[in-house]
Amino acid sequence: MRYDAVAVGPLDLAAGTDLLAKPEGRPLTWLSANILNAANAPVFPSFIVKAAGQTRIGIIGLTNQRASLPEGLHMGDWRSILPAQLLILSKKCDKIILLSNLSQNDNEEIAQRYPAINIIISADPQMAGPGPFQRNNTLLAGTLSQGKYLMALDIAWGNSGKWKSDLNRRMDALKSSLESVNTQIATAETTGENSPDRSGQLVQLKNTRQDLMQQIGTLKAQYEAENPKGSVPSTFTAKTITLSASLPKDAKVEQIVSGIKQQINTLNSQTSKTGIINDAVAQGTADPAHPFAGPTQCRSCHQPQSDFWLSTRHARSYASLQRVKQERNTECLPCHVTSQIKGSPKNPAERTELLTLPSSLQSVGCEICHGPGRTHAENPESSKPNRAGIRQVCVNCHTQERDPGFSYEEKVKDIQCPSR
Repeated sequence: MRYDAVAVGPLDLAAGTDLLAKPEGRPLTWLSANILNAANAPVFPSFIVKAAGQTRIGIIGLTNQRASLPEGLHMGDWRSILPAQLLILSKKCDKIILLSNLSQNDNEEIAQRYPAINIIISADPQMAGPGPFQRNNTLLAGTLSQGKYLMALDIAWGNSGKWKSDLNRRMDALKSSLESVNTQIATAETTGENSPDRSGQLVQLKNTRQDLMQQIGTLKAQYEAENPKGSVPSTFTAKTITLSASLPKDAKVEQIVSGIKQQINTLNSQTSKTGIINDAVAQGTADPAHPFAGPTQCRSCHQPQSDFWLSTRHARSYASLQRVKQERNTECLPCHVTSQIKGSPKNPAERTELLTLPSSLQSVGCEICHGPGRTHAENPESSKPNRAGIRQVCVNCHTQERDPGFSYEEKVKDIQCPSR
């Protein structure tokens, strides 16, 4: 597979710039208009221009503001950088594509501000779907989390500089409704029934017909104003390909991935300061701000339930990471410990919390299902556990990717504690 250009992502510079500047094998063109050095000059090319037949296409890259950057580099604000880059590209190119690691909100803002951008290809994992979606005069398409989709866009470029709007689709829908109303009117008029109810229904249908005809006329006039005679809008068809998770594993790739995971685990083991939050949690003397009591506290009043929990795999979830030497991998920890952090840690504070949890919380404990229980342990009568939202708690970790075939309805039966 060959790529014309790749936008620098939030984690791509974790090993420094040399790795991207001197890749092994076929070189890649890395783009980022907003990663700047101390002199406020771009570290990477801001854009490239490619020819597709007679069409010159400019490709520009923007990196997420939260990217981890090496010392000496900083992130520029796309709002001050992008306009000048687009002005240059507009003189060199017929079409412009933006490769964006920005958030969905930022991408939407760009689409509204800069109609000269024809396509935005987003790497935001929070994007609602792979798309494409039309915003203003821009198509937004994405890869979603971990690049799980490929998309083929077959584009017929018009001469109007605009994408075909949804006015035609809306007119077609209104015309279909009008046809249905006309059929109902014809049926009502041929029955010959002159009851007040029938007459009132006929009047209502004719009013609906008139309203539909006015709407169609308004849309038609709008379409003709936007697309004068001889003006041809651009059109596209999209084919989305969902990548299979069952592809055969490659031994070399597996070895590389395993090595990287081991390095992550070792690095986190060296940098974490175990003991910031200590086993006082289990003794009820921990920091009052910490919301969890820990399974030992639960056991003091709920021994049968505790005995049952100890027989489940949830009680050994952290040990399963230790067996593969991943107990310090913060990508894995949220689903193997008792914590309020869901998914990958979003900031250094969450990462530190995961790496400094006491041993009493190093399992999927009672409070994952029942909610934080420290206040309940201190005042059992006045503070009751809250078990709401248990399904979502389960499916956050037991995803199709991690646990193929997982059925909440079936599996929840295996972890239901005895009532007595």
